Amino acid sequence: MATRHPVHRTCPAPKPFGSPCNHRLEGAEIRCHAHQDADPTRQCAAVLGRNGTSRRCAAWPMPGLPFCAAHDPVTIALRREEAQSARARIAAVRQAVAAAPVLIQGKMLDLLVVERQVDVGAVEAVARRYQVLG
Repeated sequence: MATRHPVHRTCPAPKPFGSPCNHRLEGAEIRCHAHQDADPTRQCAAVLGRNGTSRRCAAWPMPGLPFCAAHDPVTIALRREEAQSARARIAAVRQAVAAAPVLIQGKMLDLLVVERQVDVGAVEAVARRYQVLG
């Protein structure tokens, strides 16, 4: 007897370059959470491309705004601030490690592992992102 595989429905909303969103839909949803209130009859006002190859963004705009989430100036500014905040935190950690005596620098990671603030899974995941591990 043949087994049936479950059919997974995905969100049809377009991304900025026109490919579908493809977020998985649950139950009777017709769109994912990000596109739930979007107006499919409108298109984002942003223009993509350079050197004469420009075209309009294909994504649906956020409700009441002319831009999609990727091109909304407020969202872009918030993402930029968040990235700068992360850079500042990284710089502060590096500075704290560099300020510690050399003998303690080697033990800092050991202590973080013992206190369960860093685990092997997190380190391996980062190594895979940098393609150090297979």
